[in-house]
Amino acid sequence: MVVLKYVKLIFVFLSLSLNAEVSNDLFFKLEDFSLPDPSYKMHSLESQINSKLVVYYSYGVGCPITRKNISSIEEIVKKYHKNDVSFFFLDSFRQDSREVLTKEISEFKIPATVLMDQNQEIARMLKINRTGEAIVVDTSDFKIKFRGPIDDKNQYLTDKSVSSKGYLDSAISNLLNGKNAKEKYVKSLGCAISIEPRLNVNYYRNVKNIIDSKCMGCHLKQGNPPNNFFNYQDLKRWSAMVKEVIRKDIMPPWEVDPEIKVKNQLMLTPSEKEILFSWFETGMIEGEATYFKKKKSYDEESLTYKPEINRDFSSIYLMKDKLEIPANGSKSWHYELIESGAKSEYFINSLVLNSKLTSNNIIQHAELIVSKEKIENIYLLNKEFLPKKIGEKIYSIIPLSNKNRAIILNSKQLAFRIPKNSWIYLQLHFAKTGKKELVSTQLLGKKYSTRGNLREYFWDKRGRSYDINIPKNTANYTKQVKIKYDKDIVIHAMGPHMHKRGKHSTVHLIDPKGVKKLIFNGRYIFKNRKVYIFEKPIFVKAGSSMLIEFEYDNSLGNPAKIDAEKNVLWGEDADIGEMMLMHIFYKFHNLKDEVDFAKRNEIVDF
Repeated sequence: MVVLKYVKLIFVFLSLSLNAEVSNDLFFKLEDFSLPDPSYKMHSLESQINSKLVVYYSYGVGCPITRKNISSIEEIVKKYHKNDVSFFFLDSFRQDSREVLTKEISEFKIPATVLMDQNQEIARMLKINRTGEAIVVDTSDFKIKFRGPIDDKNQYLTDKSVSSKGYLDSAISNLLNGKNAKEKYVKSLGCAISIEPRLNVNYYRNVKNIIDSKCMGCHLKQGNPPNNFFNYQDLKRWSAMVKEVIRKDIMPPWEVDPEIKVKNQLMLTPSEKEILFSWFETGMIEGEATYFKKKKSYDEESLTYKPEINRDFSSIYLMKDKLEIPANGSKSWHYELIESGAKSEYFINSLVLNSKLTSNNIIQHAELIVSKEKIENIYLLNKEFLPKKIGEKIYSIIPLSNKNRAIILNSKQLAFRIPKNSWIYLQLHFAKTGKKELVSTQLLGKKYSTRGNLREYFWDKRGRSYDINIPKNTANYTKQVKIKYDKDIVIHAMGPHMHKRGKHSTVHLIDPKGVKKLIFNGRYIFKNRKVYIFEKPIFVKAGSSMLIEFEYDNSLGNPAKIDAEKNVLWGEDADIGEMMLMHIFYKFHNLKDEVDFAKRNEIVDF
């Protein structure tokens, strides 16, 4: 009897030790990550800092257990959504596409945002292998405080009509009141998730071509720091940082929805992400260099990007004096007068900044401002600028690339028209590097005095609003503007412009019959500002309208670490002011309409 008593005590001790070990293994601080929902809006963990708790509920399309639990979790969402608790459904099934998920959300009225974890990286990080598991994260330290089912009603081989234990409700209530969850861990018995094994990959056979094609255009000696991913040792040295920015979906800097087909796509595909994460997690094997097939897009000796500049490019403007950019401070822009009253009409077919003079990581972006008349004090743009009055003077604002290549005007038959008597200004926006910089640059391009073989013009119709007033501590502020077109046009490219509170932008085309179609959709990161060229130009019939919506984040959850305690108005300073501007580059479908418009010499903006 005594022996049996001791044996029982040993089993109890081992059981407690095992549970403690499991608990410690399942409760840890989470690294930040970002995932899209089916509408391609991004949601990061750290952006939820406005809430006290974040709940991730493991879900999968077609799982009967989680479907039956929707009404139960809906009650909890309604109870706590005003109490600083954010709720997300997490779908880690590879086969659950955006279309399938959208249908599921609508049909079953899912009460929270569904995140798509198609690479299963977040399921691996959270150590999830079944649906129906709720994970509660405390945003004060981003540690997991509870994991388990919603209740004891609907689980694998269990189907009770009434719940006797509300695990999730109890845990949230206790945590909000400064207490620990009564039951920190309860095993969840939902549908099993097939987590795919890591791939057998190495640097030369699988990784190098991805890095070269998606990263090396910027991260070179003259590019954005870190300045060299050229070889195995350097990539391995920076692997922790590379892994982090991919998991947070910050890099490569490509924000447009993959279902919006645009040229020069830089976004990592799901298969490319799988290769990179497999390499990071399986020892970062180098492999044999003989497997590597070179795809040269840069000069291997100097490690500088080969600019896509044709030999017939000429100098349009060369900055005479170098600018001194301070290491810190608020000044982040500069205006150069390029031409004071054009003597005659001319055409620009391509434009590019010569970055042999200026490193990519100093000039963040640039624009060519073509004005109807002289702007008496263009620096009023930065201070008390009366935007509508200035806007009435501007013909075009042409975005320029800082990556050594033209981003819009690369066709032999398309051009921007510079009207006679135009005043042209070069606007430069700088990124601080942490030390004083001396900056100079040169504007290169193709300039024609007559139309010649240039069949069509490019026009820039800007969807914009100056009426911006974003309330303080507001995470999802939206602003809309509508444009109407009275002529048939063809849109070639679009480029949103906001500042540090910019979050997302969409454009819907509404045809004369009222049929609405999404033609642009993308998140926004200020330092990665771009213009996106459509693979197939978009035809817009006369009588159509365009609904443009921008979303802003003026809260503590904004990753740009802005001051969220003040309302934000329109303004040039990216730290304290905001903008709403969508460049829409198009040509007239009918030549007669184009010629008539050019003769009227009107402002394209409204």
